[in-house]
Amino acid sequence: VTVPYKKEIIPYLDEMDEHACRMRSVNTVCNSGDVLKGYNTDFIGLRRAIKNHFRITLKGKDVCIIGAGGAAASALYLAVMEGAKNVVIINRTLKKAKDLAGCFKSAVSIHTAGRNTGEARQYALGSQIIINTTSLGLRASDALPLRKDALRKGQYVMDMIYNPGETRWLQKAKEKGCHTANGLEMLVHQGAEAFRIWTGKNPPVQYMKESASKVIY
Repeated sequence: VTVPYKKEIIPYLDEMDEHACRMRSVNTVCNSGDVLKGYNTDFIGLRRAIKNHFRITLKGKDVCIIGAGGAAASALYLAVMEGAKNVVIINRTLKKAKDLAGCFKSAVSIHTAGRNTGEARQYALGSQIIINTTSLGLRASDALPLRKDALRKGQYVMDMIYNPGETRWLQKAKEKGCHTANGLEMLVHQGAEAFRIWTGKNPPVQYMKESASKVIY
């Protein structure tokens, strides 16, 4: 299940696992004995992608999430679950950012800001890892998710977009001296987790990654 149906599908399900319930977002459905159960494997894909690319976790980190949709919910959930220090949600529509933040009442300090504001820039500059969950970057003509002066050297910048392999946003981040990663690894690992849910078997993840890379690029 993909954008924009990750929330819209929920009323049609019989059950959801605890992670999908917390996120109010479903990307995988398993039909078992005519019982439709919803899962969210995005946060698992994201966790493995961050670990594999950057060799870090979100524990104790200041995290900046761009966007407030279903993909942003998975990033916020991972940040809360791993014990991030602070999280800021930056979104064009501030109300959506606040609504998402309100779904996660926890020990993690969660802030919100409108996109391309001075406040958003300050939050981004103060973050150690920035995750773009929006579709900005799918087209070469798209605006940047944030202004390029919201980046600084040494930050970890991830874009959930995997095609193109390097968005303009990631290009700007690389020019600033940031560590960068696209969304291919997340795509593969969330798909691998869905495969486990459906079949009960472990898929050949490395082969999946090589095959996906060959087809996409």
